[in-house]
This record gives sequence, structure tokens and C-alpha cells, in this order.
Amino acid sequence: MYRKEGEMYHHVLKFLKDIYGTEEFNSGYTYADGVSKEIDSKAFTLYHLERKLKPDVFGMTGNGVIYLCEGKIDCGGTELDKAIGQALAYQRFSHYLLVFFPESYFENNEPMLQYVLENINLHNLGLLLVRDTGEVIEKLKPKLSPYLQSSKENITISTVDGILQSQTLLSNLDNYVLDDDTDNLAGARAFIVRDICEWLYEYPDENPELSDEDFIKDFVSYIENEMKISNLSSTNYWSAQAGRGDIDKRPYRRSKRSLYAGLFLKLIEFNDQTSIYNLTPLGNALVSISNFNGKPELSKEERAFFFSLAWNSKVARNFILILKESGNRKFKLYTNPCGHETIRIHGEKIICDDEDIDCEEEIQPEDLSIRDLYYYNYKNYPPYWEIVFWLQSQIFTQGSTILSYNPIIN
Repeated sequence: MYRKEGEMYHHVLKFLKDIYGTEEFNSGYTYADGVSKEIDSKAFTLYHLERKLKPDVFGMTGNGVIYLCEGKIDCGGTELDKAIGQALAYQRFSHYLLVFFPESYFENNEPMLQYVLENINLHNLGLLLVRDTGEVIEKLKPKLSPYLQSSKENITISTVDGILQSQTLLSNLDNYVLDDDTDNLAGARAFIVRDICEWLYEYPDENPELSDEDFIKDFVSYIENEMKISNLSSTNYWSAQAGRGDIDKRPYRRSKRSLYAGLFLKLIEFNDQTSIYNLTPLGNALVSISNFNGKPELSKEERAFFFSLAWNSKVARNFILILKESGNRKFKLYTNPCGHETIRIHGEKIICDDEDIDCEEEIQPEDLSIRDLYYYNYKNYPPYWEIVFWLQSQIFTQGSTILSYNPIIN
């Protein structure tokens, strides 16, 4: 019996691949309670009416046909209405929508199942029931989104834009772009990624029973021991290139997020068959030019290595070009002229969106922080935390100075 919604995701994903032919690299599921490993999830965030939509399970076929799925652990109270409501919000962004529940919820409750079927059918949605064995039963096939059933001349521009947005994002899932809202890269630093790679090289993970939590604890212990041997301060190590957050939690938090960064950069891979983290050939290449010295900084050669990785990321490459175009403009990561940090785009206006202070001051593009300038220019695809990772790791900048050795920036 499923206790958490996320426990069903990988079964539904397998169903989409097996039955509807969605492709491996264009399919996935978001992170939620019940997902066994956070690294298995992929981020897929749609933008509609100044809000973010996050389908639970998603996939696209080789022909560009999009399937989005929304699940709930039960239908009690307003849960059914929530599932249907969320699915309806996705109809501008996909060809077919499905809702899924545990089959066990309807055990000995046929009237409830019929009620659900009637309501789901009313909105052109499909219904999947997930058995405790992992088998997925399709009780009702989805119909084509009503936004796409109109004649060609009546299909709205917003629907076409929605489909194109989904296709673009799903085509980039193989880059394992972590959504900024999940906060998974917040706290990651390139020098810690480097040291995790060095640690995996020196002490390969051979214990398939090791949980992510124990894996991170072992790495933290390794760093603490190395610092003690070298008579260096581990506090300086964990506090370097400081951002925000509780100092006491930094060792575990930074190590965990840096592991995700290693996976994101394809320096580290997780072997599904052995349940072990391994270095990729790219990770081994980093180790070959690195020399662990306990210092929370990168050598010039290591920065160049990470810069080349950034250039291969569409997100980072776009940001590098914006950084280049900013000229001698003072580098700012967060703060805007009003002294606050968050913005929202309302039409052509940029407005401070600090909820605690309720500022709502209008901001001019030339006054935006570097990070928010990127967001303004690429607002349909703005993963903040990848950008923060590169900046806080000082791959492009050192303090308020753009690094001069990067030939693409000069």
C-alpha cells in the first residue's frame, strides 16, 4: 500500500514509456515525498499567468506528443477536485492529460470509482490506477486536449506557445536541470564538487546499502579528518564562498547539494544496478588536473575546466553572454536598488516581489542584479540556482570582478 504520492511516480513513468512510447531522455517525474532518491527526479516547470506549474510525471514521444500526469494518494475531501483542477491547468501545455491514484484506495468502493471516472471523463482526462505490485492499469484513456481539438484557425497562440514551451523543456531534460524552487543546487560549490570527485577516486563507494545520508556523512568525515591531518580549519572550508543559511548545517547541506551538482555536471553518475556512485570519464578528467590541498578555492586550471562545463550548458552559456554584455557594470548577485532580492515580471514591468516587506517597487532593467538581469532576458527558462552555483563558485567572477582569463568573456 502506498503511503506517499511519490512512491507511485516511477511506475507511472514506466507506463508512459511502455504504453505511449515516451522517450527515456524526454521523460521523468518531479521530486516529492516518497521518491526514493532525490537525484532520480527531474525538474519540469511550466510558466503560465505569472505562476509555476509542476506536473508530477511527464513525457514526450519522438514525434513531440506530450503526456502530463497528476497524482494523488486518495480522493478524499477536495483531493479529487485538486487533481482535476491541476490537470486542467496543464491542458494548454500538452496533448494528453492523465490523473492517477492507488488502486487500493478504491478497494471495495466501486461507487467511488465510478464517481471518479465520470468526473475525469467529463474533462477529457485519462485515469490510471497503480497497483501495490507496481503494475499500472489504464481505466480510462485520455482524449486530446480540448485546446487542440479546434480547427487550426481557432487554435490560440497561447496554446501553441504552451506546447512549444513544453517541447523545449522536455528536450532538455537530459541535462538534468534542477529547478530553482526545489533549491537542490543552493549551497553547492565547485571546490566541494571537486573534492567529492577526489574522494570517490581515492575511496570508491563499494557499499550498495549506503543511503544518500550516510554517503554524505562519510564525505564530511573525510574532509574533517583531512583538515585535522593538515592542521587546517574545517570551519573555513565549509564557510568559504558564503551564501545564506545556517552555519551549523553547512557541512551536510553543502556536501549534499554539491553531490547533486556533480550529477548535474555529469562528473558523477549513479549506477541503478549496483546502487553505487561512480566517477564518469569527465569526473576522472577533473581529478587528473586536481590536487587536494584542503583549500576552499579553485586553481586557474580547475576554473578553466568548470568554465568549459558551463559553456556546454544552455543556461550558463546564455548567462555568460549577458555577463559579457554588462561590460564594467558592478557585479551584484542578489540585491536590487530597493535593497531587496526577489522580482516578478508583470507584463513589461519589473517589480520587487519581497513578500515579507511588500515593497512592489518598480525596477528598471539597468538597475537589476546580474542574476535578475538574466531572469528578465530569459524569463521562460530561469533556473536561478544553477546561475547562483556558477557565480558563488567564482567560475566567472572573483568578488565584483569578472575573471580576465576567460577568453569568451573578454
